Amino acid sequence: MNILICSKNTKFLNYLNSILNQLIIKKDLSAKVVFKSTDSNDILNYIQSKRADVLFLDIDFKNTGIEFAEKIRKIDKSLYLIFITNHLEYVFSSFKVKPFDFLVNPITYEKLEHVLTDLFEDIQDSPNNFISLSNKAFIKLNDVYYISRLGMKLIFNTNYGNYELYSSFKKIEPKLPNNFVRSHKSYIVNINQIKSINAINNIITFKKNVECYIGLKYKSHFLEIINDQCFDGWKADEKVHF
Repeated sequence: MNILICSKNTKFLNYLNSILNQLIIKKDLSAKVVFKSTDSNDILNYIQSKRADVLFLDIDFKNTGIEFAEKIRKIDKSLYLIFITNHLEYVFSSFKVKPFDFLVNPITYEKLEHVLTDLFEDIQDSPNNFISLSNKAFIKLNDVYYISRLGMKLIFNTNYGNYELYSSFKKIEPKLPNNFVRSHKSYIVNINQIKSINAINNIITFKKNVECYIGLKYKSHFLEIINDQCFDGWKADEKVHF
């Protein structure tokens, strides 16, 4: 899990980073603090371009934290938001951005340990949001373009690189949400991530011009689903026709 921290207070930023790293080592978690900043724009740019799973966000600075969280939610609806605050009155106004938890100052080692424990329990109980790899790492399903089969392995092609899992389509398909659709004997596609479809040449294109294919056996069913469902990123006038 890639963790980000945002606070206007540099001293607190470093303090929180230090405790999180201690807890990650103590609990042997598959997580790391990948970015921290006192500038919310830096955090926003990071989330737009790189993988981010958890954000610890100070929402007290000039009462703009919640507005910033709204911008984040437009980019990533599944990011775990953990708010840090001195003011409990902000709790009620922040529900619309669906925070995972709140940390009320002063932040202690024990409070953070409790939040991290709850966080990883939630991940393990959320099969529609994450896939667990054999090395205890997790893949956020929203970030997956498609899943391909290569021998005894499955390859998860994501916006941030490829990840491998020794498994089969038969085992993994029941765990996937309904926006994952079989397009080929060797591909399962996240149709929320599709940029375009060439139904003549049977090519599916995702962001960064990543491509996979439509098999003739699966073509009719796959294109029917595309036409019937308006998933994220698809408008009615962009539907694919035979």
